[in-house]
Amino acid sequence: MVEAVDKTLRKLGGTSAYWRFDQVPSVCCPTTGRAAPEFSRVADYYGTSIDCRPCQDGQKGVVRQDLPSVLRFWWRSVRDDACVRTAQGSLDHLAERMDGLDPWRPDKHRPAPPPGAGLRELPTLPFPARLCVVRSVTSQNLVVFRGNSYEVPFDLRGALVEVRWRLDEPHLSIVTAGGAAIARYPLAPPGAGLVVPYRGTDVVLERPRNTVPRGSVICGTGSAPRPLSPAAQAEADALRGRNIRAAPGPQD
Repeated sequence: MVEAVDKTLRKLGGTSAYWRFDQVPSVCCPTTGRAAPEFSRVADYYGTSIDCRPCQDGQKGVVRQDLPSVLRFWWRSVRDDACVRTAQGSLDHLAERMDGLDPWRPDKHRPAPPPGAGLRELPTLPFPARLCVVRSVTSQNLVVFRGNSYEVPFDLRGALVEVRWRLDEPHLSIVTAGGAAIARYPLAPPGAGLVVPYRGTDVVLERPRNTVPRGSVICGTGSAPRPLSPAAQAEADALRGRNIRAAPGPQD
């Protein structure tokens, strides 16, 4: 939802003083009818407020009533082999054309206002929301995410991994099910059909090996290694001397 709102605002060229949502579950709390605290932080980031009052039928307007039929006609015009980016561009073009239509006189056009007119300025970067999705590594060592494939080490075939991406960052990370980082990749354009290669970054093990110096003693409680106490060292020396004296000689 945050990503969709940010993309829409940047296409409009700014944001209004408040956002109107018609009781959307991801935005409005179903018990109180107010904006959810998580989404309120998003609105504060963009310098606006949220209005969750339900819209009445008379407030939706002629354009909104005609929108389903327009979308059905548009969907029929989309070719079967069209990719996501092509379909989205066609829908954006249709929205721009409809934005200049007079809802009361569909045969007349009015000049569209300049982008961002009367709107507040947007932050440079989107709200830093984090997107996390679980993917299965294919037999070709690839992780598919939004129409692109990201290569991972060959020993992860069939494993479940998690793709993490923050909206304000130009890269994404792929981690194991336990949260250990595998690699970081540059974010490919959605629906581009690109294969992002694996750059040979070392895989971080979920349970790293112990790096205890050779010859040190590990405590049974799992604490850090520490040297022997004087009493323990004396007992060890006594045992070594006893073993040496008890060792058989050459004549035996």
